[in-house]
Amino acid sequence: MPQSYQFRTCWHVAAPVETVYPIINEAANWPQWWPAVRSVRAFQSSADPAAEMQEQHWCTPFGYSFSFTLQLMERVPLRLLRARASGMLQGMGEWRFEPVPGGCQVSFAWKVQTSVAWMNRLAWLLRPLFVYNHRLVMAQGRKGLQRLLQAKVADCNW
Repeated sequence: MPQSYQFRTCWHVAAPVETVYPIINEAANWPQWWPAVRSVRAFQSSADPAAEMQEQHWCTPFGYSFSFTLQLMERVPLRLLRARASGMLQGMGEWRFEPVPGGCQVSFAWKVQTSVAWMNRLAWLLRPLFVYNHRLVMAQGRKGLQRLLQAKVADCNW
């Protein structure tokens, strides 16, 4: 049975949203600065040639890999990216960008279900590990973005 997960991450970036948004929007470049992202490949859907599609491959700090397909559902430049995931992860992801004093706030919400048999069978035991692993992956992204921008990127205080 698929297991559901909801994750929220928020970063305060000491750079303007006009600088940060294009970096997050260009997922094809994530492997250059985000260690967990192994590859991102854009492709055309045969069902909907106008759809923006990506195949993403990730490798987690705990050594397991996963891949999924993303379809961009909504893009509001400098404000929002929303995508649907299918494959090993199924659900919705959303990046929000907001100008704040000293830079911008970037928040990410991920509501997904796993479709991998071993993850679902062992979720009763491994759920805390999966949650912690997500935090590590996002921390790698935060640190990579900070190196790329040469600007402070800190977790937001909720």
